[in-house]
Amino acid sequence: MVTQGQEGVAYRLAPPGWSVADPNPYAQEHAPPGGWTHAEIEDKRRGWMFTGPTPRGLFSVRWDRDVPNLMSRLADMLRYESRHGRAVLLCVPPDVDGETFVKDALAQTPPPHVVRDSDPKWVTHSTDLDAWASIRADGALKSSATLLAEGAKPDDLGFRVLGEPVEYADYVMLGSMERVGGEHVVASRQAGRIVTDEDRPYEPGVRLYFDNHALIRAGLGERDGAHLIKARGRLPLEPYLAQAISARDVEAEASVAWTPATFHAAANASFLGRPRQPR
Repeated sequence: MVTQGQEGVAYRLAPPGWSVADPNPYAQEHAPPGGWTHAEIEDKRRGWMFTGPTPRGLFSVRWDRDVPNLMSRLADMLRYESRHGRAVLLCVPPDVDGETFVKDALAQTPPPHVVRDSDPKWVTHSTDLDAWASIRADGALKSSATLLAEGAKPDDLGFRVLGEPVEYADYVMLGSMERVGGEHVVASRQAGRIVTDEDRPYEPGVRLYFDNHALIRAGLGERDGAHLIKARGRLPLEPYLAQAISARDVEAEASVAWTPATFHAAANASFLGRPRQPR
């Protein structure tokens, strides 16, 4: 039977020796309405996290064991997956008691709409210049599903390549200021494939900075364990957008050749150096 943890989350611990190349050992005994998701705490200490499909087609979220806030990430994922009718096949290192770890994670992690000590004040979303013009006209960031319903043709690279669950399209994803990931998204859309090289030349768009604490308190923040925070449907620019920074705002001369790493650093430096009204 699938373990029903605290709060009714559904998961099973993978048996010793199981790998993502193997069939799901519990597929025959339990068929959750939304299917299965794979999660793994890897026995590595690099501070990394990955998402993508397993060889067997399960969407997978993997964290190194030293990823910050690992317990809350796992709790958020288990809660989110359960809300969407999915069960989680969980792999843990041999020295970790999986059931105890899950129990402690759920007990110690506040619900999504509570600002946590670990929540950064600012989060970011990166987009290209054409999309930014539409965002300003709409007064909001809109999810791929919302844009599609309005007749637009949003990029679906993440769903095609990463195998993300279909409802991910209902959300606007927001990331950490410290991570270059948003610029990787812009670079990937330009290249038509997933780009993770932060030193590869690209054309920056606009980096948007949002008040994370304010949107969480307003009940707009959703947590899935894979993303820092995301908002369902649409995220109004007012009153949550603190700043929008493009290459034009930070480049010293027109000939600057940008990479995701250099634009990320320049935009952050510009944002942190600008005065803002307290919220």
